[in-house]
Amino acid sequence: MSSIFALRVAALFCAFAFAAIPSAAPADGGLVLGGVEIADAGTYAAAKKEGKLLLYSTFSTNEMQPIAAKFQSETGIPVELIRLPTAQMFDRATSEFAAHRLPADYVDTTDITLTQQLADRGILTGYKVPDFNRLDPVLHDGNGRWYGLLRTVIAIGINTGVVKPADLPANLPSNPTYRKVNPADAPILILALTSQTLTRAQLYDAASNVLQQRLSQLGGVGQVIIGGGASPAVRVELNPMALFKYGVGLEDVRAAL
Repeated sequence: MSSIFALRVAALFCAFAFAAIPSAAPADGGLVLGGVEIADAGTYAAAKKEGKLLLYSTFSTNEMQPIAAKFQSETGIPVELIRLPTAQMFDRATSEFAAHRLPADYVDTTDITLTQQLADRGILTGYKVPDFNRLDPVLHDGNGRWYGLLRTVIAIGINTGVVKPADLPANLPSNPTYRKVNPADAPILILALTSQTLTRAQLYDAASNVLQQRLSQLGGVGQVIIGGGASPAVRVELNPMALFKYGVGLEDVRAAL
């Protein structure tokens, strides 16, 4: 990574961290945000001369645009944002990097495993700004890697065009349930298993203990999920009177099994 790349990535996150604090130029012409110098004069001048910050992001445009706008207003460097799902972003960044044609100044993924692989290949690297030691350690680790925090707000709504307000329950027996879904984590490959000789339980056991483990060890694979099938199970009928006679509890039986 060039020093320009490192500067602009650090500046991007610092612009976010100090979003409520106005910037000022130091005497030497470097870039200062919130009273902290994050680029010396030479690096800042070279970044402005290059003329554009290109972001490869897997986060939503709504999440990245405010950060990009703040960076542009603080530095005067125009920002271009390209958004792709995590798997596509990883493939694009690695292939362009291998061909020595990676134009992006910033690359992220929503998969920590893939992010580590980008670092292992030299695509991502840490960077310590000039005033690194003056920044709160909550923002970074000791190797120039920066932390970010995203909070997703979820609201549960009811279509009053279908359900009348008078029909809504006054109190629910239990809280509504929901689950978080990341569109960038959609599967890129789906495998279906069939067998003329194995039972469903045996097929599920092979998929879980063999196939899933092998696939998870492949480079670039972030997550392997098994769906359907049937896991082996044992159904036990107990005689309560016999258990009471011998002083054995249900938990004792479960532990023994």
